Amino acid sequence: MFDRLVEDFCQFDDFCQAFGPHWDARLLSEQVQPAKKRGPQPGLADSEIMTILVLYHSSRFKTFKAFYEGVVLTLLHSA
Repeated sequence: MFDRLVEDFCQFDDFCQAFGPHWDARLLSEQVQPAKKRGPQPGLADSEIMTILVLYHSSRFKTFKAFYEGVVLTLLHSA
């Protein structure tokens, strides 16, 4: 299971690295004043979020909270 998970994560990460510059080029620039970013910096990369979401949608959990607490925090956090 973890081999397939790592393989999927690598594919998502490669996609994010290839698509990131194209995405950034299409974003609108803030010409007046850049907005101040509040709060802590994000702790997960886009590819990590994509992997977790794909795992959730392929699981049989009814809610994301139950999936996150049952799978991500217990199994994947220590991996």
